[in-house]
Amino acid sequence: MKTRELTPSEFRHVAATLSGLREHFKFWPTDAGNEWHLANFAYYEGCGRQEHCRETLRIAAPLALGNHLVRNYGCDWCMIKPDAEWRYAVTHAALDAPIDLYDLDDNPLLDPDEHDEDTEPFEPGEGAHESLYAIVRKLTQNAG
Repeated sequence: MKTRELTPSEFRHVAATLSGLREHFKFWPTDAGNEWHLANFAYYEGCGRQEHCRETLRIAAPLALGNHLVRNYGCDWCMIKPDAEWRYAVTHAALDAPIDLYDLDDNPLLDPDEHDEDTEPFEPGEGAHESLYAIVRKLTQNAG
């Protein structure tokens, strides 16, 4: 699988997407950099089931997760090309391979301390969002 750094345009896309998430939920004022918490609250409030929020969360939640991991856990942004298209991912020395942020919707990484095996189906973007705990566990377990 090919990997590379993000281009300035791709970084702008991340920033614009996260800004759009904050704007969509402007009734819950959120500082830049805290979008994972905003998505968390939106899912808690049931916004992922509402048609007018669904697409916003589907697009923004994986990037909010990536941004949270970069800002708080020492991950780095990267782009991966598992097939024909480049995809947003994060990497870290403690990980065996970069994590495809949008693939987490179909293949979430779930921490058993946070999720039961019979977890309900996730709303769009929620699988990526809910993968935070398992990723952080991997980062902290493999750091030593």
